[in-house]
Amino acid sequence: MDSDKAPAADLTIRVMTQNDLENVSAIEREASPIPWSKDTFISELNAAMSRNLVAVLNGTIVGYIGFWIVADEVQIQNVIVDKEYRGRGIASRLLNSMVEIARSKGMLNATLEVRSANKSAISLYVKNGFVVKGVRRKYYDNDGDDALIMWTDL
Repeated sequence: MDSDKAPAADLTIRVMTQNDLENVSAIEREASPIPWSKDTFISELNAAMSRNLVAVLNGTIVGYIGFWIVADEVQIQNVIVDKEYRGRGIASRLLNSMVEIARSKGMLNATLEVRSANKSAISLYVKNGFVVKGVRRKYYDNDGDDALIMWTDL
């Protein structure tokens, strides 16, 4: 493994705050073809069902996860890691933190939608126990890509 791809041993996961939004928005803009606005993140931080975590490495926010707790399930909204820090297990750590929170609240399963063309994300989710349960055809307006509906039991 390259030294610049070393595992993120000093990584911490914590609750996202409004002070994190500049960094989180920058990661979002770089990674997403249709990025969330800062106002969308503020709405998520204020929504009762929403939970948002950031991954911090050496004082720098390198990724985040946003998810909703609805009835007895978790609906994952976003999992994004800064491109400079991918391949170090950060997304899996974010997912593991989500699972810990979900289980502590009695959630039974988790679901998400992912672009069918996003092979690295699909691989991440499969590695973390998710399976494809359905397809939403031409779900994404900007390019007509399908969304895979993935699911896992907690």
